[in-house]
Amino acid sequence: ISSEAISFSRNEITSREYDRNFVENAEINDLDISLVENVAEYISKGMSPEKCLQHLEIAEFDGGKLRLRKGALLLFAKEPSKWHPRLQVRILKIDGTELKTGENFNVTNDEEVTDNVINLIDSSWELLRPHLTETKFLKGGVFRNLIIYPELACKEALINAMGHQGSFAF
Repeated sequence: ISSEAISFSRNEITSREYDRNFVENAEINDLDISLVENVAEYISKGMSPEKCLQHLEIAEFDGGKLRLRKGALLLFAKEPSKWHPRLQVRILKIDGTELKTGENFNVTNDEEVTDNVINLIDSSWELLRPHLTETKFLKGGVFRNLIIYPELACKEALINAMGHQGSFAF
């Protein structure tokens, strides 16, 4: 087995364990209950938020209280930065095809959003979406917004980049 395969396997195990660990000082009040309720309703009408969290295996009832896993806080935290300080998406618009530094720094727009994962998908998409079109002056003196990149493919790329904790460039 190659060293890369061993390294990948170890990183994969660590990644899988991360969101399954319990957070001892986290309580259900730390979650956006309305967001959990929406997911619970989608899974099964009338399901309680607590039952939903247990069904998703991101919480366990130990007889005395509901214990939350990091996954619950990633998905539903009211204050995600309290639990995961780098839970964010940053969108840079650059002039040209490659990011430069120093005197040649070419970032024309730099925006960042921090939220729980469920809200982060929508809020980061709203930041990115305006950059997928450009206004062109066409024959006959007409201005039109033209799609530069297909929205569905771009949204999928954004979600993939978030899921793989990486960066992506269009």
